[in-house]
Amino acid sequence: QQRHAALRAQVAREIADADSVSVARASLQEHGLEVPHKTALRLTYQFADQALELRAKATSEAMTWIDKRDGELAGKHIAVAIDGGRLRIRENPTAGRRRANGHQRYDAKWREPKIMTIYVLGEDGKKAPKHRAFLDGTMGDANEAFTLLVGHLRLLGAQKAASLTLLGDGAEWIWGRAEELRQALDVPRDRFYEVVDYYHAVEKLTELADIPKSWSGTGTTRTEWMSRAKSYLTAGRIEPLMAHAEELAVGRRAGEVHKVMDYFVKNEARMRYSRFKQAGIPIGSGAVESGVRRVVNQRLKGNSIYWLEEHAEAVLHLRAQLKAGRWEDLVRATLRHPAWTPRAKA
Repeated sequence: QQRHAALRAQVAREIADADSVSVARASLQEHGLEVPHKTALRLTYQFADQALELRAKATSEAMTWIDKRDGELAGKHIAVAIDGGRLRIRENPTAGRRRANGHQRYDAKWREPKIMTIYVLGEDGKKAPKHRAFLDGTMGDANEAFTLLVGHLRLLGAQKAASLTLLGDGAEWIWGRAEELRQALDVPRDRFYEVVDYYHAVEKLTELADIPKSWSGTGTTRTEWMSRAKSYLTAGRIEPLMAHAEELAVGRRAGEVHKVMDYFVKNEARMRYSRFKQAGIPIGSGAVESGVRRVVNQRLKGNSIYWLEEHAEAVLHLRAQLKAGRWEDLVRATLRHPAWTPRAKA
């Protein structure tokens, strides 16, 4: 039984890491394992089912803890970032003829998987190189993603962290749940920071600068306007930045300008970048964007790549553990778990 579990783990690792099943099978063959295509997928999803069951059980139990248990994040300054990716989910075949290649027609709509990362900060506000980052993903909605995130944080001991910084873009699905996250971990307000990614904020400035069709008659140029706007933003001076942006709200374009300005008004307290940098608080969410790229874009997203939702969930979780350097932890946990048994399809 243990040998069978180890085989599932080895096949699952190759499937999660490789660009395709064919590449994974070729790698397995180099190690003396000849595994048919469908068998490789079946073994992978069996292993993933077991891993996902363990994840659900562990994170659910962590939510019921009353005491603040120690973990690898206890006493550390930590950053948490969450973001969405894009992949296509295959739905049931629709009525109609088969395509010329014999495949049944089906819908494959774009969906947004949620990717989350947790890492320890050094004194300079950057990721501490001696501590492993944590990475995971889910096809669940925003509520499910945050529930999973809280469970992971509690398992890792974030309740006893020296401070916690939540990073993200300006998406309302993130910041509408920030206070809920803080309360679930019982982190004091003075040790909890919310930060909108600086580079997303710069992109919004670019949107503002692109609104005027012509800069003649404005008394400045687009380059000069952007330079001053970025200096205000970098200093975290949102009030003068809004006054500077108001200069563009002229005539018919006023409504469009005010719509973009609303992004800065809503996130004003999350854009005190100069203050954050002085306090050693990160201002960029590049870690989770890297996670989206490595976990989703390089494996689950691409031309003619479609997934069943449960299979996408499986590969998201497996690949996240692999890219975070936590694969051996996952394998040890699953090998200690009772033997996997098939579950009926819903």
